[in-house]
Amino acid sequence: MKKLIWIYKNMIIVYGLVLIGVIILSFQGISFYSQDFKYICYGLYFVLSIITLKSVYFNKNNIIHKICIFILPILSILLLFIDKLLIIPIILMMFILILKKEDEKIIYVIFYIFIILIGIVVFSITTMFDDFREEKIERTYYSYDKTKRIMVVSVDLGAIGGGVKVILEKTYLGLFKTQDNIYIGPWNDKPYIRWIDNNSIQIKDKVIKIE
Repeated sequence: MKKLIWIYKNMIIVYGLVLIGVIILSFQGISFYSQDFKYICYGLYFVLSIITLKSVYFNKNNIIHKICIFILPILSILLLFIDKLLIIPIILMMFILILKKEDEKIIYVIFYIFIILIGIVVFSITTMFDDFREEKIERTYYSYDKTKRIMVVSVDLGAIGGGVKVILEKTYLGLFKTQDNIYIGPWNDKPYIRWIDNNSIQIKDKVIKIE
């Protein structure tokens, strides 16, 4: 029981570790394959967020508050590149933490505004470049066991040009997936592709082994 009480009082630490784990997995190229499983995970995330919000509101540990005040904004910038929906609970937590601060409140407000501006600028720049890019799946090849697929994608960059890339997508337990670029060619390139077996692909005259 004492351990559960300690976990509840320090739920923000658990919450932070969950966010760090999500960010690491996302930047490793791991994403949801099953939409149903995605909705379940999002539901659990918001339940955890509500519990954490309550814990933060009643927590009087000033050290944890100061750590969260500086770490949460940084995590929120990284989450911008995953899903903006995940940031909503963090904004509420930061708001609560500022209200609980009796001193140096203006310093924390300025710090948050600065971090938010950085996030907006970075996100705007990356979004602007994404708007120039148009991708279209031209062909798809499934492995014999249906756990992997090869996608031939045409990339249109407008006046800059474009190209063709071949993406290997692998699924895990029907829940998660990873995507890796295994071939990049010039515009209008139509590489010959076939599955040799579940762990080998032939692209043109090159055989690629899949681990």
